[in-house]
Amino acid sequence: MSLKNFMVYKSFHHKPVCILQLELFIYILYIKVTVSNVCCQYRNELRAAAHYRRHSMVQTLAAWRRYVIVTQRERDTEQARQTTHNKMAAFLDAAASGKLWTDRTSKTPSDETEMSRDSDRMDAGTQQVT
Repeated sequence: MSLKNFMVYKSFHHKPVCILQLELFIYILYIKVTVSNVCCQYRNELRAAAHYRRHSMVQTLAAWRRYVIVTQRERDTEQARQTTHNKMAAFLDAAASGKLWTDRTSKTPSDETEMSRDSDRMDAGTQQVT
């Protein structure tokens, strides 16, 4: 009921002025309280919306951080696995071609140094002859 309707309604009833003034005061007070409640409700809705927005942003950021960490770990794990795979493949190729056991049993380190000295002597001798 608007204020105009209220005044029209009250004009048809013959009551003392003080009672009409009291009813008008109560009606205006009711409107103020209603407006105040609407303002408080609107303010609370704005706060709730801001809180929800902030909360959802924090949750999204946390999920993104978890995703980044997981992908970094997966990338590191895959890189380590690939490195191990490559090393194992090189080892198996060397084992298959016989490079691992060639010249280990027949020569010792001291034999190799003597052989290199002999070859150096032979090279020096051929240079003097010619």
